[in-house]
Amino acid sequence: MICLILFNPTIDRIIEIPNFQPNGTYKINKEYLFPLGKAISVGLTIRELDKNIKLNLISFIGKNEIKIYQEFLNSKNITNYLIPVEGKTRSNITIIDNLKETTTHIRFPGFEVNESNLSEMKNKILNLIRNDDYIIISGSFPNGMACDFIYKELTPIIHKRNAKLVIDTSGEPLNYIVDSKPHFIKLNIVETNQILKKNLVDSEELNNPPTNDFLKRISNEIKYCDKIIEAFNHGLKFYILTLGKYGSLYISNDEIIYSYLNIEKSYYNVGCGDSFLGGLVYGLTNNHNIIDCLKIATSCGAANTQTIGAGILKKEHVFNFFNHVNIIKIN
Repeated sequence: MICLILFNPTIDRIIEIPNFQPNGTYKINKEYLFPLGKAISVGLTIRELDKNIKLNLISFIGKNEIKIYQEFLNSKNITNYLIPVEGKTRSNITIIDNLKETTTHIRFPGFEVNESNLSEMKNKILNLIRNDDYIIISGSFPNGMACDFIYKELTPIIHKRNAKLVIDTSGEPLNYIVDSKPHFIKLNIVETNQILKKNLVDSEELNNPPTNDFLKRISNEIKYCDKIIEAFNHGLKFYILTLGKYGSLYISNDEIIYSYLNIEKSYYNVGCGDSFLGGLVYGLTNNHNIIDCLKIATSCGAANTQTIGAGILKKEHVFNFFNHVNIIKIN
């Protein structure tokens, strides 16, 4: 089973406006509404790849948005355990201009959780997870949740059940991610900088395709960082560094693998990392070798760019991209 844990969901309202710019008045061409959150986007990717795999979601939801989430998740065959919270679920407005190829985000704040909410979350996780489950905690923390909540409250439960913990978060909670002894880590450059407490990359380097020397340098800086060495010694299997449109690096004790895919046209870039993570976990749960897992993950991230909505992708796009993924082993 795969258990998806979401603390801070978001309702995504996406609108298309050609030639969008400030100080204008516009007629909306198209509008989309998705009740999402990062862990849900991960789950949607997995569900698109496998209609039968068992997916459970545990999430806080603003009490007035419970119905829209239940209807959406039920339609996707994702079993859901929703914890009602006082206040509104946060929301995003995303403005897409396909002519200028720009994306503008407007983000609204959401609810605050209390001790009762946190206790209910902890109990649901305790009662639901089983041996060898994948536990994917993905997304930011809401107000009211301590930055060390995963490390102090959830890690003991998860490891006692011999479940495989995967964490994809940001901000202050990152400072506890290694101590939580995850099965693997998937982070971007900014998040990796925070964990390592150093800047791996100059901003100009991110504007160009990475060279082999660049990939080797940052891989070694991650792999031989004391904190990551300690993580490998405590069960970390591998570290994934995502590089946006330039692909990803797989870093383990044994090998370093770079995977990337050139995409001619991208329509939607929000949620590509979530789709990548969903594809990776799908591959791992189906016992694919790591090369195929990375190709599936990269294909899912690419497929996410072809359809509006984070994690809303098509299996046919994943299959079409799979054989075009480039894999390079870094010596």
